[in-house]
Amino acid sequence: MYSDVEISILDFGIGNPKSVLNMLNKLGIPGKIVSNFLDVEKSQALILPGVGHFGRAMELLSQLNLVKPIQNLSAAGKPILGICLGMQLLCNGSEEGGIQGLGIVDADVIKFKNLESGLKIPNVGWRSVLIKNKDLQVGYPDDPRFYFTHSYYVKCNRLQDEIIRAEYGHSYTAGLKSANTYGFQFHPEKSHEFGMRLLANLYTELNAT
Repeated sequence: MYSDVEISILDFGIGNPKSVLNMLNKLGIPGKIVSNFLDVEKSQALILPGVGHFGRAMELLSQLNLVKPIQNLSAAGKPILGICLGMQLLCNGSEEGGIQGLGIVDADVIKFKNLESGLKIPNVGWRSVLIKNKDLQVGYPDDPRFYFTHSYYVKCNRLQDEIIRAEYGHSYTAGLKSANTYGFQFHPEKSHEFGMRLLANLYTELNAT
């Protein structure tokens, strides 16, 4: 289906890179799993998946000497997509652990708190979203839904960076775009046809730029 940009999926010990690769394979999008800084430096585009603790994830990236190569990739204008915790790692920092992130996106990571009765933390399950980016809207029904599992959310300091919005107790950013860097708080690789459509639309957008 596609044949241009090859996607590198980073495996740094946290996340589900194989699940992401499987979905790319289903779509016919060329992809490979990488795990060292040399492969990151040579990447045409990078997906940063992740689940778990923000502080632990940043420790692993630092130990594997991956922080600077990821930042350099962004500075060179290469596309980067962060998924779930990976999206949060792109930000300035997080209330989880109180440490700095990659600082690629001007946004902060905040814990869900003081939610209305009946809403539990973490936010787990299928949620409807509002897709604001017209290129990512192609082929969607009126009510696109994605699978979420998170206790912290991203707050963009630049409203124009927000491309997808969701609701859980209050409205928050579920997808962002800053230059050639993207982030999805949900898991497209676990969101069946909705996730496949979103990744296909994003790949089409990347190949058009």
